[in-house]
Amino acid sequence: MDFLDELNPRQREAVLAECGPVLVLAGPGSGKTRVLTYRIAYLVRSCNVPPWHIMAVTFTNKAAREMKERLGPLGHASPRQPALLTAAQLGALTVGTFHATCARILRRESTALEGWDADFVIYDTDDQLALMRQALRDLNLDEKKHKPSSILDVVSRCKNELIAPEDFQPTSYFEEVVKRAYERYQELLRNNNAMDFDDLLMKTVELFRARDDLLRAYRARFQHILVDEFQDTNMAQYALLKLLAGPQPCLFVVADEDQSIYSWRGADYRNVLRFREDFPQHRLILLEQNYRSTATILEAAKHVIRRNRQRVDKNLFTQRGTGVRIRVVEAYDEYAEAQFVVDEIARLQAAGEATANQCAIMYRTNAQSRVLEEEFIRRGMPYQLVRGTRFYERKEIKDALAYLRLIHNPHDSVSMVRIINTPARGIGAQTVAQLEHWASQLGVSMFDALLRLREGEVGTHPASVPPPFSPRAHNALLRFTELLLELRAARTLYSLPELYDLTIKRTGYRDLIQDGTSEGEERWENLMELRAVTQEFAFLPPEEALPLFLEQVALVSDVDGLDNAAAGTVLLTLHAAKGLEFPVVFIVGMNEDVLPHARSLGDPESMEEERRLCYVGITRARDRLYLVHTFRRGRLGQNGPCIPSRFLEDIPDELIERRSGYGADGLDALASPLRGSLSLVDAAGILRRSMGRDSSAAGSSPSSPALSARQPRFKAGDVVWHPQFGEGVVLTNRLTHDDEEIKVSFRERGVKWLSVALAPLTKLE
Repeated sequence: MDFLDELNPRQREAVLAECGPVLVLAGPGSGKTRVLTYRIAYLVRSCNVPPWHIMAVTFTNKAAREMKERLGPLGHASPRQPALLTAAQLGALTVGTFHATCARILRRESTALEGWDADFVIYDTDDQLALMRQALRDLNLDEKKHKPSSILDVVSRCKNELIAPEDFQPTSYFEEVVKRAYERYQELLRNNNAMDFDDLLMKTVELFRARDDLLRAYRARFQHILVDEFQDTNMAQYALLKLLAGPQPCLFVVADEDQSIYSWRGADYRNVLRFREDFPQHRLILLEQNYRSTATILEAAKHVIRRNRQRVDKNLFTQRGTGVRIRVVEAYDEYAEAQFVVDEIARLQAAGEATANQCAIMYRTNAQSRVLEEEFIRRGMPYQLVRGTRFYERKEIKDALAYLRLIHNPHDSVSMVRIINTPARGIGAQTVAQLEHWASQLGVSMFDALLRLREGEVGTHPASVPPPFSPRAHNALLRFTELLLELRAARTLYSLPELYDLTIKRTGYRDLIQDGTSEGEERWENLMELRAVTQEFAFLPPEEALPLFLEQVALVSDVDGLDNAAAGTVLLTLHAAKGLEFPVVFIVGMNEDVLPHARSLGDPESMEEERRLCYVGITRARDRLYLVHTFRRGRLGQNGPCIPSRFLEDIPDELIERRSGYGADGLDALASPLRGSLSLVDAAGILRRSMGRDSSAAGSSPSSPALSARQPRFKAGDVVWHPQFGEGVVLTNRLTHDDEEIKVSFRERGVKWLSVALAPLTKLE
């Protein structure tokens, strides 16, 4: 059987498209990864394109891995159908993320870079923040007045838009500070032989613009370029693709502007429109058949997204059948919301309808996970939290990596500052500050300053000053220098796992961790887990293994840590859910000011992105979808009534099964206007009007006669009994204009806000 026979007509049309600019607009679950992999296989097998002439770029390591797996013997081979590509062909392809691909190009062409060599390190977010703080200190700017993270945000946007420090034109005092900090930050990066993520893209574009000979060489090398998730490209990435594509582009991009949700990190879905303008001869192909979701879920998604204006309309369809209705659930508050979700997952498990790891809970912001995590912990149910690269954020892991980075690149001052006195070796904060300042006066890196201290060559520099260290600190620094030189000499003699073992032992870090405590044992297990990662590079020559290992670790993304085989329910933000799918999906916090986020109100473009975010969440579900909103929710330290999300109003009633009042006895009377024959549109209007009355009333003084004359029924410390929640202790109470609300910590059901007028509470003596 020909491998192309597995494709539907639209997929086949895309795979067989003639060389040239091709834009494939692929709806969710439409098989875009299959199209990309089969396109590569078609070029190699049917068009005889040498695989080293093909470059495929993705946005996550997970997507790159999946593409390679599908192309190779492990991903596709069967008795009926051999692998799409041989191992040799697969090895000759260039498949990776934008950042990984650019890092490889920059290392290969490092002699053309001004200020960096091939051993440059890649700084993560924490490293960037530490370096920006140093830049502000060097400029005598107070970081309390000038927030380093805010400055880094502007710097990142500048780099994404290919604006160098000298080209940045400030229009305010804050921007003046940004310009100075940006300039110093780049100087420090260069001094440390380091780049941040944005540099990888920007420096590659600058390199190709400055060196036409190199650009021609890479155009000759990468004659076919394929791009996944093209709608998420930023200006720098699009500029890079245009440069490499050249005047006769074989540029094959797959996009879905309805899933563009990363504008906050520079992604610009309008690159899809720019592609159509910049390549007017392009071929447009729509992939509209969804293989993932039921017809009910897909229809709901279509109704949510169709209100957006800046999009190409797609007639998505599926042959999977109708499936069950979408459950729209109203819980009393975020605690009841968490209880409902965990209860329902337990019910699905007990009924054999889903396992825990087939369920995912998605939310708009990371802060929403806390209540959910507490409920899972209270119930003793396993869960996975997808939030950044948590393993690599642990102190012992960052310390070990800092040692390895310093062995690879001794000019990395951020790593040096981190471990120079870890374990303690008599080099305190004052000595480190003196070393930083002395190196700055000499105009060299901290490592070069240590070498001058060791060799007694202080007087050879035209701007030299004597070392400022006490005899004790002087000797401690010399011992550290000898240790570092010893480990650097070992890097070419040992395999990477052996170098790792030597480093942990010789630095004293092993003895520091193995302190006989349970915490120390856990930290040691983490270090052994990192060693297992180094084992993957054991077969490489020593001079290649360490830089490749450090690069892989630096480029790990959020979802790379997701274990599909683990037993627990997956908790993750809607942003992190992109590219994933689950049989059962719960989207919680379906309230105004949450989803859509309060920041998007009044901004049509931001609101469109919030709608796309909701669309992404809905289309992650294969079989069952739950949309959960609350009657009340804690926000910014306040707890008040909520409005159901406007996105719920877009979904037709015939697709929905509703449940209200979960989690609070007596809530039915309070929530009754929101149920019955009223639509969500009507319900939201009623609640908006009631909130309006509340807010106007809330403007009166808390000490008004009406309130002060009333006596609360409960006070902090009272023990109460609730028929559903059991025994609890009152934490706090507050009077409203017609009721009393109390916050109760229940022994078995956690913390809840309750209406005294409605909840059947008994005070226990």
